[in-house]
Amino acid sequence: MLERVVYTTVFVNDQDKALDFYTNVLGLQQRIDNPTPDGPRFLTVAVKGQDFQLVLWPGTPGQGPAGTGPHPGGVHHRDGGYPEGGRGTGVTRRELRD
Repeated sequence: MLERVVYTTVFVNDQDKALDFYTNVLGLQQRIDNPTPDGPRFLTVAVKGQDFQLVLWPGTPGQGPAGTGPHPGGVHHRDGGYPEGGRGTGVTRRELRD
């Protein structure tokens, strides 16, 4: 059973601009800022007092991550199936529209 979500990925064009927006405009706190071997930083922000964090990761949804290997905070199932044991958890998928 899913008990807690710790972080999820938000794809951004520029990590510095995204950090400025999320911290100075929306008022979130910067939590982690660590470089990775492939170049992009592992950069997170969060609401003060909450454990949940947004990973500000460079890339464009649907076009792959900027770094090599999988991006942090996400698991993709290309066949549209559920992860093992995921059926019946009450998680649904829906399409988002503009």
